[in-house]
Amino acid sequence: MKQKHKMIWFYRIILFVVVPVLTYFSLQAYTSQEYFSTVLYFDGTLIIEESSLDRDENKEKHGIIVKEYPSFNEDGYIFDRDKNKPYWQKDAKNITSIEVGSEIQPESLAFWFTDLYYANTIDVSKVNTSKVESMAYMFNETGCYAEDEFVIKGLDSWDTSSVTDMQWMFRAAGANAKKFELEGGLDNWDTSKVRITVYMFDSAGEKADDCYIGDVSNWDTSSVIASSAMFGGFSNNDK
Repeated sequence: MKQKHKMIWFYRIILFVVVPVLTYFSLQAYTSQEYFSTVLYFDGTLIIEESSLDRDENKEKHGIIVKEYPSFNEDGYIFDRDKNKPYWQKDAKNITSIEVGSEIQPESLAFWFTDLYYANTIDVSKVNTSKVESMAYMFNETGCYAEDEFVIKGLDSWDTSSVTDMQWMFRAAGANAKKFELEGGLDNWDTSKVRITVYMFDSAGEKADDCYIGDVSNWDTSSVIASSAMFGGFSNNDK
């Protein structure tokens, strides 16, 4: 009987102590597992490659999640003008700011933010561009409906040494904003391999009273074969 009594207590300890403890730690490990996705929040903030570990903080700052898109690391994000448009482009009316939550290393940035007419602030400082070959149409007409300011952060630290195509990159971006700024300037961009700059800054910041892109007079254009209207209609002043 004593042996049987001991066994009963042993199983009770397993059932009511050990199992709950193991379950608790298993759930903790599962819920703390990091995963990534691109998320659109209620206040219009699009966060590319957001870490799940940052989600609670982002919800407090930006409100509820409106839309969730595939992770860059899983999907790769190769977009074009026709069939493979950016996932978030159909939600363009709701996007007012863009940021990158975790470092990513794409091979192409073509078309990423084209036609996001209402975006006014963009932070791409966590984009590793060392492998990027095309930036064509990247900010084409981005923020063209913004009225007060249009600002892009993080471009000054980009490695553009592999880029060959920059056509239409900033065309009509922030066209109606009073302030147009590529923060930090593009002074240090390596453009030695760039071949196409057609319409690159055409109509960008067209109506801006305050316009800044930095000093691009020292860019290496030795590989350029097409550059028509590169600065056509760019800003309405000489700043």
